[in-house]
Amino acid sequence: MVAQVVILQGINGTMAANSTVKIERFGQGWQVDRSRPHIFHRDYWALRYILEGVREFVQKYEGELKLGATLDFGAEWSPYQGLFDDRGLKLIRADVIDRGPDVLKISETGQVPLADGELAGVLSTQVLEHVADVQAYLREAHRLLKLGGLLFVSTHGAFILHGQPYDFRRWTTTGLKYELEQAGFVVDSVTPKLGILATSTHLRSILFGGLTRKIPLTGWLRPLIYFAMNLRMGIEEAITPASVMDSHPELLLAIARKQKAPG
Repeated sequence: MVAQVVILQGINGTMAANSTVKIERFGQGWQVDRSRPHIFHRDYWALRYILEGVREFVQKYEGELKLGATLDFGAEWSPYQGLFDDRGLKLIRADVIDRGPDVLKISETGQVPLADGELAGVLSTQVLEHVADVQAYLREAHRLLKLGGLLFVSTHGAFILHGQPYDFRRWTTTGLKYELEQAGFVVDSVTPKLGILATSTHLRSILFGGLTRKIPLTGWLRPLIYFAMNLRMGIEEAITPASVMDSHPELLLAIARKQKAPG
């Protein structure tokens, strides 16, 4: 069963159903434009890697995604809508909260009101860690896809608890691959991002930024702290070997597909 909570895109977790978010170019927290992450934001590198991952997915598989719609599975809004629009691809949304005629309602048992094999693609960005029954969620994605249909998933390897009480798990590269295969998918790739050096810097950045929320008259320092830490994280990412990256990533990007019919 999909967790009964607004499942949102973005690495800051979940949000109250009646919340209204004003997206700003240089917004902090939920206000950031995830289609244009900026270096003064706490989660710049993670948001950038997710954006790049979705962009590469759309570019690489454009021909296959044109065979049908792609579902943004668990989205209040779709920050990557423009990447699909630019290539003439159809992106539809589904959420556990009733958000009107433009968003499909996910049932209490986790079903999306679409026929078997109706979709060319499913997009799942920073949702999986907030789903109570991962296999039910993945098997529903599998049901919705055509034979050979594509799934893009981003989720956490290592990160702070967020969106409590609906933050359920973290993955290793092999663990995420296993979950996808158990749901019937053939995994094309699982790519780790933000190795142990950058992850540790990110955690310190979150700590220091949090302190400026508690210490009077220091809020102006927060974007400067994030800027300096993000510069450091960029250097740390550049010097981290692939073997080390795989051992302790903060972020995982996976591409999988529903197996094609034989012959």
